[in-house]
Amino acid sequence: MSATPGRTISLVAIQNANLAMLSALRDEVVRLFDSHADGDTLATQTLQQLFRYMSERSQTVSFLVSREYAWDAEIILRSFYEAAAKIVFICKAQPSEKEALAKEFWDAVGLAGDRRRARKAEFAEAVLKGDPSSARIFEHLRRPGALRDAESPGNRAARKAIDKKWSFSEIVETLEGELPGAKSLLHMYGMASHLIHADAGALELMIDRTLRQPEELQLLRASHACRILSDLASLWYLCAACLAGHLGVKFSEGKELGKQLRECLDMSEPLHRLFAESQNDFYERELGDPDAPEVP
Repeated sequence: MSATPGRTISLVAIQNANLAMLSALRDEVVRLFDSHADGDTLATQTLQQLFRYMSERSQTVSFLVSREYAWDAEIILRSFYEAAAKIVFICKAQPSEKEALAKEFWDAVGLAGDRRRARKAEFAEAVLKGDPSSARIFEHLRRPGALRDAESPGNRAARKAIDKKWSFSEIVETLEGELPGAKSLLHMYGMASHLIHADAGALELMIDRTLRQPEELQLLRASHACRILSDLASLWYLCAACLAGHLGVKFSEGKELGKQLRECLDMSEPLHRLFAESQNDFYERELGDPDAPEVP
C-alpha cells in the first residue's frame, strides 16, 4: 500500500513474515514436547491439547486477516487469548500445584460447563420431542456429568469461585505480577466481547469505519491487521517460552525466534506510526486546549 509519497509499505510482506514466524514457533513447540521424556502427566497432556486448540485458532485468525475480515478475526482471536492464558497459567504454577490445577480444569470447570449445557438442553429436548434422533441427543446432554465421570465442589459458591479463577480476566490478574503488561490484553478482549454480542459498541465500531476518509481508512485497516498479527506472534512466543520452562527443556530456538519476533514487530511499526500521525488533529482537538478552534 502507498502510505506517503515515495514510500511503500507492504502489508503482504508483514503477513508473510508473521506466518513464517508462527510456523517456526509451532515446530519449536512440537520439538519441546517430543524432547520431554515424561509426557504422561495430566498437566503436560492438557497443555498439548491447549496448544493444539490455540494453533487451530491461530491459523483461522491469520486466514481471516489475509482476507480483510479483521472483525471476524478479532472474535476468533478472543478464543486464542483464552487458550494462551490457560497455557501460561498452568506453566507458571508451582510444580507441586500443576497436576491439581490440570485436574481442576477438566473436572470442576468441565463439569460446571456440563451443568450449564444440561439446563439449556432441556429446552431443546422439549421442542424436538417429535424428532427422536435429535431428542435423544439433548436427553443425554441434559444429564449433568454425562460427558465426564467426575464430581465438582458441592456448593454453588465454591463452583462460582472456580469458574472465576479460570476466567480470562482473573488469570490475567494472577499473571500480572510475573508478566508486567499482561492486563493490556483485557482491552482487546473486551472489544471482542462487543463484536460477539452485536451490542451498541460493535455497531459504533462499524459506523466509525464508514465515516473515515479513504486514505485514513486504509491506514486504519492496515494498522488493525498488524496489531492482530503482532498479538498472535507475541503470545505464541510467550507460550513456547513458558512451555520450555514447564518441561525443563532448553528453549534452543528461543534466541533466533526472539529475533524473528522483533523483526515482525519492527515491520509493523511504520504502519502504526503513520496511522497515529493521521489522528493527531483529532486528539489535539479532543484532548488538547478546550478553547482551541475546531480543525475543519
